[in-house]
Amino acid sequence: MHKRVCREEYRENKGVGNLAKRKNKKLIYESIERYVEELRKRDIDILAAYLFGSYAKGRATEWSDIDVALLTRQFIGDSFDFKFLLMKIAREIDFNIEPHPYLVDEFNEDNPLAAEVIRTGERVV
Repeated sequence: MHKRVCREEYRENKGVGNLAKRKNKKLIYESIERYVEELRKRDIDILAAYLFGSYAKGRATEWSDIDVALLTRQFIGDSFDFKFLLMKIAREIDFNIEPHPYLVDEFNEDNPLAAEVIRTGERVV
């Protein structure tokens, strides 16, 4: 059964590369929503989550990760430890999620990466 479904997906999308390009955005949104829900269950205060990067721009390849900007009021520990914690939890939901945490006061046009998220990102949560 599993092989048949995979073969059909492969054939419909004309190869592995197109599977990634056509990954259903609804499924990506659902993964991000589950991820944020899990973070909140663990008392990590997430105010908003944005999909950005190649999936938001429609340029994803088979190697693309799912870039997610996360807004919070405070980090748990230092920024490195907090990002590591977020990545560890992300792997439990979807191995492709790449979290990018921002403090609310850092999420503005003065921060180059935040500015890209603001311009091209899609708010999911």
